Amino acid sequence: MEAVNARPARRGSHQDFSQTDAVTRGLRTTVTLDPDVESMLRALMKERGLTFKEALDQAVRMGLGTRGRSSPFRTPTSRMGFRPAVSWDKALRLAGEAEDDESALRLATREAGGADG
Repeated sequence: MEAVNARPARRGSHQDFSQTDAVTRGLRTTVTLDPDVESMLRALMKERGLTFKEALDQAVRMGLGTRGRSSPFRTPTSRMGFRPAVSWDKALRLAGEAEDDESALRLATREAGGADG
């Protein structure tokens, strides 16, 4: 048997109901809902023609049923048609060589300016 008693509370509403099944014979539970959650639950009740208990059970099952079952996030990729003239595997080595060349040029320029002055 199901009993639903709604009593307004400060932050939300209390919903009392009794549930009887093979595991929880006569379990009575009080659930305190925030106003927005109560509104969503009432909308679900109206939309699907459910009792409070049925709507709450469905909402809890939907929420708990998705935990840990979602697929990992994947970033979509697409081919851009770009083929670099230099292999990306050698990019760091080439960047280092370019930096060495630039440092050597600066040093040579500094030495040449200091010898003349």
